[in-house]
Amino acid sequence: MILRSPRFALCAALIFCSLAVRGETVQPERTAKMDYGPFLATSLLRTKLKPADKTKKAEKPDVLALKGLVIRLGEKSSAAVCYDTETLSLAAAWTGDFLDFRGTMLTNHKGTDNCTPGGPLAFVSRGPGWAKGTDFTDPRALNLGPLPLEWAKYQGLYVNGERIVLSYTVGAAKILELPAYETAGGVSAFTRTFEIENAAAPLTLRVCDTEGASGKVADGVAQLDGATPLAAALIGAPVGVEFEISGSSIVLKIPALNAPAKFKIAIWSGAVDARAAFVKAAKEFSPATELKALCAGGPAHWKPVETHGKLGTGEQPYVVDTLTLPEPNPWNAWLRLTGVDFFPDGRAAVCTYNGDVYIVSGIDDSLGKLTWTRFATGLYDPLGLKIVDGVIYALGRDQITRLHDLNGDGEADFYENFNNDGAIHYRYNFMNFDLQADADGNFYYARCGNSETLNYPDTGCIIKVSKDGKKFESVASGLREANGLGAGPGNEIICSDNQGNWTPASKINLVHKGDFLGYTTQHHQATTPSDYTRPLCWIPHVEDTSSGGEIWIDSDKWGPLKDHYVHTSFGKARMMLVMSETVGGQIQGGVVAFPLVFDTGIMRGRFNPKDGQLYVCGVGGGWQTSGVKDGALQRVRYTGKSVAMPVQLHIQNNGVTITFSAPLDKTSANDEQNFGVEQWNYRWTESYGSLDYSVTDPQKKGHDTLEIKAARLTDERTVFLEIPGLKPAMQMAITYKIKAADGSVISQQIYNTINKVP
Repeated sequence: MILRSPRFALCAALIFCSLAVRGETVQPERTAKMDYGPFLATSLLRTKLKPADKTKKAEKPDVLALKGLVIRLGEKSSAAVCYDTETLSLAAAWTGDFLDFRGTMLTNHKGTDNCTPGGPLAFVSRGPGWAKGTDFTDPRALNLGPLPLEWAKYQGLYVNGERIVLSYTVGAAKILELPAYETAGGVSAFTRTFEIENAAAPLTLRVCDTEGASGKVADGVAQLDGATPLAAALIGAPVGVEFEISGSSIVLKIPALNAPAKFKIAIWSGAVDARAAFVKAAKEFSPATELKALCAGGPAHWKPVETHGKLGTGEQPYVVDTLTLPEPNPWNAWLRLTGVDFFPDGRAAVCTYNGDVYIVSGIDDSLGKLTWTRFATGLYDPLGLKIVDGVIYALGRDQITRLHDLNGDGEADFYENFNNDGAIHYRYNFMNFDLQADADGNFYYARCGNSETLNYPDTGCIIKVSKDGKKFESVASGLREANGLGAGPGNEIICSDNQGNWTPASKINLVHKGDFLGYTTQHHQATTPSDYTRPLCWIPHVEDTSSGGEIWIDSDKWGPLKDHYVHTSFGKARMMLVMSETVGGQIQGGVVAFPLVFDTGIMRGRFNPKDGQLYVCGVGGGWQTSGVKDGALQRVRYTGKSVAMPVQLHIQNNGVTITFSAPLDKTSANDEQNFGVEQWNYRWTESYGSLDYSVTDPQKKGHDTLEIKAARLTDERTVFLEIPGLKPAMQMAITYKIKAADGSVISQQIYNTINKVP
């Protein structure tokens, strides 16, 4: 299923295809026709990792660009290029279809393959696109991450209709570049238009490469003979700008410029006997376009879509309302929501796994008229979103993108590279999760990659990016696949992690600088750690099979639970209240589930500053979640009814104190028969997950049932369970069925961790 280059404006039928792609989860048919906009950020490989013909052996991965920006060259064109935003090179160009998405997560719930070009390659470029002086030698460790800042820096891209203008620096020079595909004199060629300022020093550009080449420059046209015959011509270049042949590359030498300059390069590939026609036609290509004029905002692409929400019902203190997604939609977009945040006026911004950002307005008590405006497209697996000072920051696999609407038409015109310092991998599970900010404005996210590569740079780490985007650092290591973070009071950051190798169960961590959080494959230390930082709590697999992120409750309108975290479960499509305490400098605590079920696996949430309610979103399918829908945005609304949940949990040397949010019935709370307590441990090993083991007999599988000597109501909301000989335990389960003072039944289970007994 290959995306054709023209836009698809008609809505596709929202059905599921009956066939799976290479044995993977069933894909929605509409994703094959999704309009991704004029560009898509993605890793680009030359060929598929998994050949469609299973009898054929997979080729060694040939990565054209890890942080690729694939640009469709006009609505009517059948050509595309891939720009590498790390090396600032035009990594590949081709004619045919835009991209081949087969086997990727853009068309499958859990695709494991990569995007490949949608047609035969016309040319490639390897290594840095601009020299440092005259040297193209790549200085990066393992050829990963962006070039050094003093060498070159990708600044972002401007969208103007179907045209994409790239903005970057090379040394002190400021450069705008417009890729295109044009025809002149009956000959078609790729073109690169440049606008250069502040070029006080000479510059050297790698134009294109071919394998096994030899070449020459004649009459201002560079020619290469090799695996793919190439030619390049200059249009309107300043005096002194000249081509050279360097090995298998065409390079362009640009002298120091005393004034801003603009010019164009036309690049042709084809049969040798057709090259003469290009040389003849080269002078007929149109002159260079004024690029600055394209950088102030262009026409809007997308018409808003309206939906009607659905209010939850029931007599519970919290009910779930649904903000209906715009499906079907004119662009056939797959709406798997992966991030949400709010503007001060109550409008929401959400991002989707297929690269979109939408602004949702009309959020009120009734949800009667919701307007969805497609604000941005083409982002690389965005899995987190944060609004700061009214500006949207979206976390993709390649970078944090700051989105600017330059002309106020409701769509992003400038996709600014706020920070792209992290190294990435093309494998499907090397993802960046969530996006949070502390009280000082610093950003945080989790960079994960499971066990693919030992100590791949910054993988399995909590990443901190400074408020201005200029500083990138790893705060803590040892995460397996942390699908969420939380930002609490002050500069507090917590994160989840999911059961797997070196992670015996899902857990919640309070993050401190230098922590090793347990996943040994990504320890990033001089020697392999023999121990790990203890989590706030472990969560058994029966309660949370795959964690999401955490949300700090700072709203006075959401009942009596303020100043706690809410933990989201992607695997169980539910959420939990987090309780914590510090004993002897060690954090510990537990969770208790809300009696709510969501349409999808939830993993992100924010409180709306206008109505004070909690909004959550997530995705479904392919990743072992109980959520039945591919995506959802839902509101957890406080109805004003009495809330009877535990809000404090304290470990004593002879028992446990539990404080509830509502007064308790004295008779039921004083009856120890209404409570049950079990403990068990896990084993921290390389094995996937862990069985449960006795605390008192570590070789014995199973749980220890603890004696509750007495239950005593110490005040109207607090009950003390006297438990002789209470010991630290990785996992504890406190089960109870009691009554509130108003006669309502409270039947719940707390799962907690005891790291220290006072």
